[in-house]
Amino acid sequence: EALEKAGDMAEQPEATLMRLWHSLGHCYWHIKGPHPDVARAFGRTYDLAQRLRNAYFERMALWGLCAERAGSGDYAAALDLARKHVALTPLGTEPEAAIQSRRMLQLSLHLMGDQASSLEAAITALSLIRQTDDHRAISHFQLDPHAATNTVLSRALWIQGFPTQALAVAEEAVQSARSTEHALTLCFVLFAQCAVLLWCGRWADLGRQADALVEVTTDRRLGFSK
Repeated sequence: EALEKAGDMAEQPEATLMRLWHSLGHCYWHIKGPHPDVARAFGRTYDLAQRLRNAYFERMALWGLCAERAGSGDYAAALDLARKHVALTPLGTEPEAAIQSRRMLQLSLHLMGDQASSLEAAITALSLIRQTDDHRAISHFQLDPHAATNTVLSRALWIQGFPTQALAVAEEAVQSARSTEHALTLCFVLFAQCAVLLWCGRWADLGRQADALVEVTTDRRLGFSK
């Protein structure tokens, strides 16, 4: 409704439009998941942010576009968007944004099958997280960064042939997520832990954690509407 009102104005306030499109992108992401509406909203955010030279909203729009592409299975495009984010965020400046960019790179490389480079990005992200207050930044990262980084790392470790380490890192991610009491983070890490447990043939543990995941999603009504 706010965007419609702004469209009727003789002079459209671009900074306000940028923030509105960004908010709409997040609404669509949490309601619809990977969907063309998500790409459209974050794409408009990115165009406005570039025009206004607003690096913060450029980064946040790139996160949204990368998440949508990764969720849609276009991993090469997701990796390209992650690399654009990294280029906007050199190490040594803005640690929270740097964590975000390395996490995006970690996930995109993992999905592209480059587990060694994904591991390097994870190590960088975890090092940066130790230097900052990661729980304070959940609103920026959408998920708790420590738990989310370990979640992707656990999958990469299994693929590289380290099942025991993968199980341990996945469990650490779950415990970290529970300590934040952040439902979206907990769902993310439980889902990934279930995959590692499945790959390791840990059927009883898989059943328990799958039940825990269903309990959280049902309690918080976390489901996509197509």
